[in-house]
Amino acid sequence: MRRNLWVAAALAILGWWAAMRFLPPAAFSGGTEARAKLQALEAILASRNDNDPRLDRDFNALSLKAKRLFRKKYQELPLEKRNERGIIVFLLGRNLRAAEDWAFLRGVVNEPPCLSLSDCSRQPRPGGDGEDALGDEVTRAYPCLVALKQAEYALVKSTGTPEALEVIRLGKKSATPVVARMAEKLEQRFAP
Repeated sequence: MRRNLWVAAALAILGWWAAMRFLPPAAFSGGTEARAKLQALEAILASRNDNDPRLDRDFNALSLKAKRLFRKKYQELPLEKRNERGIIVFLLGRNLRAAEDWAFLRGVVNEPPCLSLSDCSRQPRPGGDGEDALGDEVTRAYPCLVALKQAEYALVKSTGTPEALEVIRLGKKSATPVVARMAEKLEQRFAP
């Protein structure tokens, strides 16, 4: 009996070793690839270049690990970093394949409104100048609007229809008028 156990263990190890020899190197580099994607994203965000060609070519078919790192980065960014947060929503919205991808978009659309670009949690000072006076409704709602556009794109492609419709329905409940208006138009266009 003991001999059979040793034989089975040896065969299992040999089978594992044989399988590892024929797997592509990418099978072992999921974490490395994901970290490289995050570093590229961080470089783009630091450069503040919305037209960086890498946005169109380097972030297609993100791995699960890369998407998790991007979502973590999104949560770490200050709420006032509307453009940076919107870019992350855009990239993740192009890679909607799992339930957690859709949960992220729902969370973005469900975020409380950003009241001021200098501090999302407070109203701008009346008659204030500088950043308190800046930041129209679209800029403050940018991540939510991008999430709705990604849901729209999924509906146009006929992928993730129930999930996309749920994102739109949540958008209709937004306390940000521009988000609620856009979601209303999308629902009229796509809802059965």
